[in-house]
Amino acid sequence: MIPLPSLLFHPCHFSVVSRLFLNPFLKLLAYLLLTTSIIEALIQYVNQAMKYLLPVLLALSTLLLMACEPKDRRPGNWLSGDLVEDRIEDWSFSNKYQEVFIQTHPWYGVPHSVTTVLATANGRLYVPSIYYEEPKRFPDGKYWNSIVAQYPNVEVKIGSKLYPQTIRLVTDEAEFQVGLNALASKYPFWQKVKASPEEAPTFIILQLTQQ
Repeated sequence: MIPLPSLLFHPCHFSVVSRLFLNPFLKLLAYLLLTTSIIEALIQYVNQAMKYLLPVLLALSTLLLMACEPKDRRPGNWLSGDLVEDRIEDWSFSNKYQEVFIQTHPWYGVPHSVTTVLATANGRLYVPSIYYEEPKRFPDGKYWNSIVAQYPNVEVKIGSKLYPQTIRLVTDEAEFQVGLNALASKYPFWQKVKASPEEAPTFIILQLTQQ
């Protein structure tokens, strides 16, 4: 009897053995190598694509934010409107608007805008900022306060128009009272604040000056 190894690897039978055993093994090995190569290629492709997709996604996010104006307590970004650079002597027209928007300019280049109230006195504009939570002080009490403390140039949107302004904290007691009186003459809430200061929340007053 011919031994099994001799039978399997006999020159006459090797081609049969290779077809029966080696070919499937090589096919499996090739399949695994091909699958691994495909996975590596996909990972490499995704990594390469992300280099280009990330800036696109950031740009799209920015474009979406550009359309987002503030509403009530929700802040926004870019404000739309016609820019008015002419000097305004009489701001009394602002009295018909209960709310205005202030666009600030933080260091990272994307504006941060908020909704606020505004009153005018002696040709000047005054806006308050209320602190309901700690820290109840300027500029740490509100994010937009911290921005204007460093970058005081802002735009105030009154109606459909934007007015470039420089904002500053009112520290003089007499001017603070002027600003409070202006707010109280326009808004019932500020009438109550003025009438009952002991019950009022912590607040500051900021004054706007044309750039």
